[in-house]
Amino acid sequence: MSVSAFSGSIIQSLLDTDYYKLTMMQAVLHQYPNAEVEWAFQSRSDEDLAPYLNEIRQQIEVLATLRINQEELAFLERIPYMQPDFIRFLGLFRFDLRYVRAELEAGELVVYLRGPWLHVILFEVPLLAIISEVRNRARYPNVTLEEAEERLEEKLQWLRDEATTDELAGFNLADFGTRRRFSFAVQAPVVKRLKTDFPGNSVGTSNVHLARTLDLKPM
Repeated sequence: MSVSAFSGSIIQSLLDTDYYKLTMMQAVLHQYPNAEVEWAFQSRSDEDLAPYLNEIRQQIEVLATLRINQEELAFLERIPYMQPDFIRFLGLFRFDLRYVRAELEAGELVVYLRGPWLHVILFEVPLLAIISEVRNRARYPNVTLEEAEERLEEKLQWLRDEATTDELAGFNLADFGTRRRFSFAVQAPVVKRLKTDFPGNSVGTSNVHLARTLDLKPM
């Protein structure tokens, strides 16, 4: 039976983000807690993203329901430079939708963040992942997980065939794909497969949620 390459909610954990956003957030808490910032997304291509506005808004609303749980906090506590006050702050953190706007300007999709840096910094990666996955769901609704795994196997086999043993011994690979991923349902098994079957050295992932659930180094 074929399994869809897409699941329900696109972002299912506060830790489904890049590790550097958490380390930056900790620095902001300690050094710039009152700084105000503004951020804007605009597509670099000519592709029309306007038809996806409503679905993107719906997925943004899901962000406000996310809470970090005790297992996730315990994982962060094991990282040496995560400070106790920051971990306590994350235990209280919620995405505040007052600081985000998704709309159309001149027929083009734009997304704006404006507010306290400390409270908007975690929006960036989930917003980009949402836009990417909503777009992919609409354009490629019938893609299956099996197809994604086949594409991965083709790439791994190409690498085994083309690279020498010495080249592979020095080839360190880390996953940094969250913000541009096809979908979460694809990224998770791809990273899991890379952990066990990458012919070089799979050294970790920037996705903190996957690092925790797959026992990888967050980086």
